[in-house]
Amino acid sequence: MPPPPTQYRKLLEIKEGHLGGVTAIAFSPLGNYIATAGCDSKVCIWKVAGDQPLHTLSGRSRTLSLAWVPHREDTLLCGMQDGTVSTLAFTPVTLALPGHNAPVECLAISRLSTHMASGAHNELFLWSNLYNVDERWTPELDLGTPSQTSETQDKEILVTGIYWANTHSCASTLLVTYLHHGVVIFDSATWKCLRGIPTNGLIAHASVSTDSRHLVVSNLSSAFDVYAMEDGASKGAVRNAAGESIRAVPVVFAHGDKWIVGGSTIGTVHVWDATTLRLMQQLSVGGTRPSMSLIFLSGSRLRRRRGPRTLGKISLD
Repeated sequence: MPPPPTQYRKLLEIKEGHLGGVTAIAFSPLGNYIATAGCDSKVCIWKVAGDQPLHTLSGRSRTLSLAWVPHREDTLLCGMQDGTVSTLAFTPVTLALPGHNAPVECLAISRLSTHMASGAHNELFLWSNLYNVDERWTPELDLGTPSQTSETQDKEILVTGIYWANTHSCASTLLVTYLHHGVVIFDSATWKCLRGIPTNGLIAHASVSTDSRHLVVSNLSSAFDVYAMEDGASKGAVRNAAGESIRAVPVVFAHGDKWIVGGSTIGTVHVWDATTLRLMQQLSVGGTRPSMSLIFLSGSRLRRRRGPRTLGKISLD
């Protein structure tokens, strides 16, 4: 099998910062910083390629999801296990947003920073900050639960991912994935449901291509499925190396949507051609611990998080 034009290599391994597993990781908008959250109830801010945290914030509840405010290198939102959303800045300013009755595992901020969506089990809330004043988010709408079918009416409703995207028919949409109920797309002008995309298996992570034409989802049946955003048509699937345990693993579009990169539960990361779905490269990240988070920055760097105590990094040559 010929290698792809660009190969990944391990850049740096970080063993400081968190005592226990890492629950979330996110790049700042300009790529200068990385925020990590851990089972030790800490949020750490790192300089990219640095091995010591610049800031460490301790809380009384674990942070399960992170989202940087667009165009801001000093402010991010944290979804907490106690059901609150906190705004953290590199100053002593913290704003707690109560409202959820379950751990906040999903967060997403619109590109203009005017809206935020948060997901906690079966709850899907919308918040607004229309004037971008001091990150003062106010509750706007409860987006409710997805439509039920005869096959899903007895299934538990669980939000697994929230994403903002543009489509050919709508300037801005909010895309929500559910464990048992597929994908639901909302029009951000009216907040009405545009359509749903029925999916096979149990849906965990997902990624929308930068041109918003395609969606790839990670399901717990050991496959990554690709769909057309416009009509929900299936474009194919690739198998992942999930091992014997059934766990959610990440998947992302990368490098101008040319590649699909997926994690696994057996310590490997795989790279596929997004058009042909042909396997291009397999990365071993050491041992057999899960590769449970993947993020990209401007199509040039890959950062990979694995199991307890270690934040691993991989970058392009």
